[in-house]
Amino acid sequence: MHPIARCFRFALCLALLAGLSGCGEEPPRLQMPALPQPSEVTPPSPETLAAAEYYKRVQASYIGQGMLRTDGGGADTPFGARTLAENFARIVFFDEFADRGGRLVPVSTQNRLHRWQMPVRLAVEFGPSVPTEQRAR
Repeated sequence: MHPIARCFRFALCLALLAGLSGCGEEPPRLQMPALPQPSEVTPPSPETLAAAEYYKRVQASYIGQGMLRTDGGGADTPFGARTLAENFARIVFFDEFADRGGRLVPVSTQNRLHRWQMPVRLAVEFGPSVPTEQRAR
C-alpha cells in the first residue's frame, strides 16, 4: 500500500475513534506542553534548496507525462461512506501482518479492538527553516 494511503487510513481511524470515544465516560484531560517556537526562521540550507529544486523538476516531469494527478480525484476515485466504513472496520478489527517464524507476513487476521489507557495526542513539528505563514497553513 502506498505510504500516503497508509497515513490517510491511520488518520481516518484516529478521527473515527475520536468520534466513537464520546460514547462512554470521558477520559481525563492531559495538559500538553506548548511546543517551543523558534525565535527566528532560519533560511533553508543549500542541500534543502537543491532537494526542493530536484523535486520540483520531478513533479513537473510527472505532470508533463500525465503521471501525476492534479484534479483531486474523479469518477475513478469513488470513496463513499460505505467504502470508508468498510475500510475502517478492516483496519480496526483486523491485523495486516502476522508473525510467522520471526518474520512479518502480510495476512489479514481478526483481532480484538483494544482501548488505549491514555488519550492519543498528535502534534506537528516544523524545522527552523519553515516560514511562520507556512506553519499556520
